[in-house]
Amino acid sequence: MSSKIEIPYYYDLEPKSNTCFHAQLKEKKILGEEDVSSPDHDIVNIGREYLTTTHTTFTIKRGSGQFTDNTIVILNHENKEVFNFKKKWYSDSTVLRDCHNTPILTSRYHFSIKRPEGDSVNSLPTKEIQEKITISSGYSIDGKYGEINSRYILNKVGMNVRRAEFENKILNKKEILEIRHQHYTPDYYVYSNVGETNEIMICKFKFEEKKYTIEIAPRVDYMYMLAICLNILIL
Repeated sequence: MSSKIEIPYYYDLEPKSNTCFHAQLKEKKILGEEDVSSPDHDIVNIGREYLTTTHTTFTIKRGSGQFTDNTIVILNHENKEVFNFKKKWYSDSTVLRDCHNTPILTSRYHFSIKRPEGDSVNSLPTKEIQEKITISSGYSIDGKYGEINSRYILNKVGMNVRRAEFENKILNKKEILEIRHQHYTPDYYVYSNVGETNEIMICKFKFEEKKYTIEIAPRVDYMYMLAICLNILIL
């Protein structure tokens, strides 16, 4: 699925008085300080079987050793391995598998680097990074589960936003989530109902106490949240 949405630079976004997020910026609150909360509708992309009914937490652990350092292990609240995520050697692809090593998702990365439009040739050199992550089923490249897009200026301090566009299997229509990140920090926050008065944070991806944790609200496709967070982590 090809995204037709133009991704703005985060620091170029116009404040909107009717959005929760921009109200927080105006009040100088800290990004992500609110709690993960249940959205007003079910968010399902990968499958209904992955829909959370309670607040759900996963712990992320990197593999160690000569042959496993490109593997990420996902643990549940009982500290049991439930999934693994691996970057293919010499490839732009990753695979998310279950505990039986059955492939669930394959993701592919696309990058481009260029001088931003309007940047003077006499100014200090800057680079615009454009990223696209395409999420597919199994080992395929069908793009069944949509794309994650972002663009930002390298080394520019501020916020970065990624937009995830997908087909909600419950609503039978396209939906957009935003993944927000403060540059030079390790934490990411996923928002639903973007730009609306009921905008809400549905997932936190945080680094604390030498480990990553993913906290997901009820009524959210946890497999999709894992795909988003893990693909961003491995970039």
